[in-house]
Amino acid sequence: MKKKLLFGLLVVMFALGGWSHVQAAELRGFVKQFTNEQARSFVQQPDGRFSATQPNWGQLPYLNGIGVTVQSADGTIVYKGVTEYHDSVGHGGHFVVPDLPVGTYTVTLTSEALTSLPFSPNATIEPSMVATVTFTSETEGKSLNWILASRSKRILSLSKRGTLPGGSVGPDQNGDPVNFRVWYQGGEVASLHTQNGRNYVYFKGALYNDTIGLYSSVLTEPTLSPAEKKYGWKFKGWRINQSDEIYSSQEVGNTRITTDVTLEAVFEAPKYTLTFATDEEKGTLNGQTVVNYSVEGNGTTVTSLVGGTLPTVTAKEGYTFLGWYVDHTTNLVDDATILATDIKKDLIFYAKYKKNAPAISIGANGNWFIDGVDTGKPSQGPAGQNAQPLTITATGVDAAGNTVVTFSDGSKVTIQKGQDAPAPNVEIGANGNWFVNGVDTGKPSQGAKGQDGQSLTVQKTELDANGNTLVTFSDGTTITVHKGAEGQAPRIHIGANGNWYINDVDTGKPAQGDKGQDGQSVSILETKIDKDGNTLVVFTDGSQVSIHKGQDGKDGKDGVSPVITINGNGYWVINGVETKTKAQGEAGRDGQTPSVEIGSNGNWIVNGKDTGVPAKGADGQNTQIVASGQTPSSGPVSRFVEGILPATGSSQNILLLMVLGSSLLLFGGYMLGRNRSKQD
Repeated sequence: MKKKLLFGLLVVMFALGGWSHVQAAELRGFVKQFTNEQARSFVQQPDGRFSATQPNWGQLPYLNGIGVTVQSADGTIVYKGVTEYHDSVGHGGHFVVPDLPVGTYTVTLTSEALTSLPFSPNATIEPSMVATVTFTSETEGKSLNWILASRSKRILSLSKRGTLPGGSVGPDQNGDPVNFRVWYQGGEVASLHTQNGRNYVYFKGALYNDTIGLYSSVLTEPTLSPAEKKYGWKFKGWRINQSDEIYSSQEVGNTRITTDVTLEAVFEAPKYTLTFATDEEKGTLNGQTVVNYSVEGNGTTVTSLVGGTLPTVTAKEGYTFLGWYVDHTTNLVDDATILATDIKKDLIFYAKYKKNAPAISIGANGNWFIDGVDTGKPSQGPAGQNAQPLTITATGVDAAGNTVVTFSDGSKVTIQKGQDAPAPNVEIGANGNWFVNGVDTGKPSQGAKGQDGQSLTVQKTELDANGNTLVTFSDGTTITVHKGAEGQAPRIHIGANGNWYINDVDTGKPAQGDKGQDGQSVSILETKIDKDGNTLVVFTDGSQVSIHKGQDGKDGKDGVSPVITINGNGYWVINGVETKTKAQGEAGRDGQTPSVEIGSNGNWIVNGKDTGVPAKGADGQNTQIVASGQTPSSGPVSRFVEGILPATGSSQNILLLMVLGSSLLLFGGYMLGRNRSKQD
């Protein structure tokens, strides 16, 4: 304490000593600073706590650049300058106003940032930036002393969202309710605190020219309520003293304090767009292609935004509106689900349509019409070609020796090769097809009605180079009767009643049929021997039958005439077997029956004409005719007839061939046997 008092006396003595040689009144001033670094520890904290101090003149620096104005009592400015360094005193922070007349003067210090401390404990310190001094003698000198410190500034923060720690609720400058907190009260000058009769100073506000970041508590962000968080409010930054610009906390912290500071916390809620869209080629929404709605924050439902009604969809002609979809899957979402949707992001609902099925009809002109428009395309195509009859296109032998018959429709029948066997049972089934050994061949036994038919007659007989008998019929076809043992031929003629007679027995069958419709009979075109010695029979419809060469046969026995009758159902019966072929055919023209007999010279005599062909032939070879779906038979003529049956178109002609061929062989066998008996 004594040291401080001594120091104060020295200061006063120094100031007075400067006046020892003054010749007129003179004013001197000395200015020091209580710096922010020194004063900051004595700023009152936001929670109200503070520390006070008594600044020591000797520990403070002199301060240059403070404005000084001296005015006389009548307001005349007698001095205007700044504190600065003077050699006379050896330091800065000094000003001198010499030669002042006797009178009263006002001394004013000016500084935007600083203000005077209200006191000094050990020296005469001006408590204000304005001081008054009076000179009563022209030789009087006076000295004034100031300690300046930074002004004290208020810092306040407020927010419309959330709450600040220790904050209060009140209206903002616009009258809207806000939560606010005064962190530092300010007050410009330092505050005086007296304790035990002594005065101390402290600061209620943040110090001028400090950065806001030195008072970090003011950057505390408001705490949002659960409802505010759900709504989606997000802190974006601060406005400083109602600035348009929003600053981050870091930017605010670097800002210098030059005035009272108001920090406004800025929050933003998400903003979403609800969109309904359509393809303008397919329809409209409320007369438009796009309908938009804007909404702020989470929790708003579509129904509250659109007033409970979705946009009205009007489908264009040719389309039907199906509903709404939201993504590329185009899965429809029903209206109720859309209306109940919480909007938490941008949403787009697309109108989905389907193209209506066209109205298809056949117009009066026979063309196709689509939606009433003539396509120019006829609804019915041109008539197709006539169907083609089924014919044999080829016969062949496979690797196993079986006969393969190919028909015109591409189908094939394989006839298995076998040992000598009895003749197959050939008959006509109830469906009109040929049956062989009870198996339906699928081939009709009777063709369509044709033109007036001609009775088949033998035109000539002759021997070939091998001694076989060639029989030529009136339709131009020939058959080869391989030479064999002697036999007796049957006598065949037409009786007075018009029926066929065999060996003078009336068959009951008319020799002339009813007249038929136009048609074409299938006949033999040619026969020939292939490279293997088999006989190929070619028919007029292009089909062929291969007659495989047989082994040498034994002498034949006397032939037996077949027993041919007609049963009560009107069918032919041969040797007691019903053929399923009606004996009475369609009416036809009169036929001519050939007269066949053996002359005294042993040759065949047909219609009274010597054929030059001996009735008795040399021993021949058994011949097998294999046809579609058949097995080898027991006789050359019967097997030949069976081979051509599936391709013929007239059952009457076929039956005639069977009877004629069998009769010829039997007759030949009979004559051969009789001649041998005579020789014996």
